[in-house]
Amino acid sequence: RDPAAVALVAKAKGNAIPRSREEYVKLLARAEMEKDAELASRLAEEVLSKSELVDELVAGLPGMGRTKAMQMERIQELITKNAEAERELESAYEEALRRREEVRKALRDASCKALGIEEEGR
Repeated sequence: RDPAAVALVAKAKGNAIPRSREEYVKLLARAEMEKDAELASRLAEEVLSKSELVDELVAGLPGMGRTKAMQMERIQELITKNAEAERELESAYEEALRRREEVRKALRDASCKALGIEEEGR
């Protein structure tokens, strides 16, 4: 006895127990068709669910609800702010280098004075 065949026959509705090979084949085909319909329905629901999720994500993207001209204007604003931030960062970097050299010189001078060492080239 094939367990799958026994399960299929057990699921047969009413007195539809197959009496011949032909009836069994029809029952098997009907069961597969029902299984395929369930699968198609489940996949359709999943596709719709994913589609809704994508729509929500797209709606939340920055720039949605703006025209191309508005988006280009915003991009230009961001480029300008980025250039300004770059200048400020470069200035801060130069200041940090200058201060580092001042601190190194002060430490070198203090160390030499404490140790009684005179540097060459002074």
